[in-house]
Amino acid sequence: MKTLAIIAEYNPLHEGHRYHLEQSLRQGGASHSLILMSGNFVQRGEPAIEDKFSRAEQAIRMGADLVLELPYIYAQNSAEYFAEGAIRILNDSGVVDVLSFGSETADLDALKHSAKRLLEPDHAAEIKQLMSQGLSYARAVETRLGGASRRPNDILAIQYLRALIKHDSPIEPLQITRLGDYHDESLRPAYPSASAIRRAHRDGRLSRISQPIFWEDLSDMIFSRLITAELSDIHGMQEGIEHALKFAALNRHSLSELIEATRTPRFGLARLKRLLGHTLMGYTKKDQAELQQVVYFRPLAFNDRGRELLKQIKRQNPENFIPTLARYRGDPKIMRALRFDIISSNLYYHLQQSRPEQTRRPTYIT
Repeated sequence: MKTLAIIAEYNPLHEGHRYHLEQSLRQGGASHSLILMSGNFVQRGEPAIEDKFSRAEQAIRMGADLVLELPYIYAQNSAEYFAEGAIRILNDSGVVDVLSFGSETADLDALKHSAKRLLEPDHAAEIKQLMSQGLSYARAVETRLGGASRRPNDILAIQYLRALIKHDSPIEPLQITRLGDYHDESLRPAYPSASAIRRAHRDGRLSRISQPIFWEDLSDMIFSRLITAELSDIHGMQEGIEHALKFAALNRHSLSELIEATRTPRFGLARLKRLLGHTLMGYTKKDQAELQQVVYFRPLAFNDRGRELLKQIKRQNPENFIPTLARYRGDPKIMRALRFDIISSNLYYHLQQSRPEQTRRPTYIT
């Protein structure tokens, strides 16, 4: 058995993702495949356009064997923490041989070189110095790497490789060159981007997803939290941004206006959206500090080959394996991390007027 893993959001799943999986299985020579997928909230700080169980089922029908959930504490976080948490989970699963990722740069050695630079002893000091000049963290990293991390898939690819090197992981990286333009808003190309598909659903030009959820749907909830909650303890609040958000919430009346009023070079769109998401969920600096090494395995969908992988994962990680929420009463830190999966999903399902997270089970697909 040789198992390929892909870290994904599938927000939504499209033909480019199918191409990536097919190429990964062929080039990686794998017999089994595992997708570690963001839940109902994604790395850009937004709710996924389609719920996680639907996306997971589509992934299995596309050709994957097992979909595990990437917990909220990693999925809605910066690229560094997103990648670090995902690699930690894949390492600890004990079943993964190859990690495939898409990138714009068709040069794995160049990506590895950039990843190694992130682990150099002087990296943190240089980033701090660049940020003191007014750069955001992401732009400071990009500057230090000479622009190597400018493109979105390259950013994550470099962070995956950094985490693999940092943890001396036996997992072999496999780079697949991305087709299409991540930022292209057109539906005309053979491989339209997820951004284009989401925009088309928002504009009413597509209706494939029966109950799409958009960031704007959270508006009332977010404004309520900003106005009533204490913000200083929320993960990511620094440099007085909590005061700017509070003031904007009291003086603006839409999320777009709020973002424009608080956006700066240091706090870009995705970072602000993650801040608002953490505010909504009550995810604090203490949570971030104490939960960033938590690992658990929660299946969303699987087929017969996926069941084989689940048996191996359960055998090696019985205390960290969570087939259903109703059955798990274990490690307090896992319970604490799970709480954010539960409340974020229940907010999502409230918007859909659908069943709560606690009643849902992984989907077996023949």
